[in-house]
Amino acid sequence: MDIARHMALLDELCVRPFPAGHGSSHGGPRGPGHHVVVLAGSHSLRADPASWAATVEQIEAECEALRERLTARWGPPGLWNLQTVLLRTEREEIPEPWAWLSARAGTAWL
Repeated sequence: MDIARHMALLDELCVRPFPAGHGSSHGGPRGPGHHVVVLAGSHSLRADPASWAATVEQIEAECEALRERLTARWGPPGLWNLQTVLLRTEREEIPEPWAWLSARAGTAWL
């Protein structure tokens, strides 16, 4: 993860207009009122537990570094449990991007 590149992408997303319809970009959904960008992931490495564990550890460290930069800019984030959102998708329609996020992550820092 390149923190400077990701910060530049986040700056771009802050000024980019939201699309009128649903679609995808940067590996995530976009639609009226939201952009989702996947900065890093480990799902494709699950077949190799050693690589997966090392990648997850690296991603967590890099996410912490990014979170520190964003906290300095915008203040402390809130941690949201997306597992409860995922459970709710079984019995109710969850709007995007929350349904997509809850299927891919256990928590979100907002």
